[in-house]
Amino acid sequence: MRIIDIPEFKDKTDVLTMPETANLIDVVVKMAERNVGSVVVVRDSKVVGIFTERDLLTKVVGKRKKVEDLSLIDVMTKNPKTASLNDTVADSMRRMSQGHFRHLPVIDDKKNLIGIISQGDFVAYTWYDIFTKITNQTKRSFLSNTQVWMLVLGPLAYLLVLKFFIH
Repeated sequence: MRIIDIPEFKDKTDVLTMPETANLIDVVVKMAERNVGSVVVVRDSKVVGIFTERDLLTKVVGKRKKVEDLSLIDVMTKNPKTASLNDTVADSMRRMSQGHFRHLPVIDDKKNLIGIISQGDFVAYTWYDIFTKITNQTKRSFLSNTQVWMLVLGPLAYLLVLKFFIH
C-alpha cells in the first residue's frame, strides 16, 4: 500500500506552512488555531524544515527560551525526512519510527510540498486495515470450518434426539 492509496492522506493536503523568518509566537498561535501538531517550513515551495510540538517542548520550553524572541529558523528541524506519494506505508512508518518523529511531509518529484502524513494517520489506517483483515479471515475461516462442525454436531444432535424421544 502506498501513501497516495490511504484515505487519510486525501485530507492532508492543506498543510500549515510558514517561511523560516516567521516569528515563533505567530507560528505557535497558528498551530493552535488550526489544531495541528506541526508546521512545514518552506522556501520557494520547497521543504527546508519542520517545526513540531516536540520542538516547542525540547528546544524552547525545555531550554527556558522566550518564544517572543525566536524565529522559526532558530528552532526548526532542518532538512527533515520526506516521503513521496509512491512510498509504501510500511517504509514510511519504519522511517518515522527509526527517526523518532511523528510528521512526514510528502513531496512531489520536483521536491514541492504536496501534503503531510502523521503517525496518527497511519494508526487510523492500520487499525481499519487490521480490522478488515480479521473480519475477512474470520468469515473465511468460519465458512471453511463449518463443515467440520456439522460433522461433529450432527451425530451429537442425532443422539440427543434419540435419547429423549425413544425413552
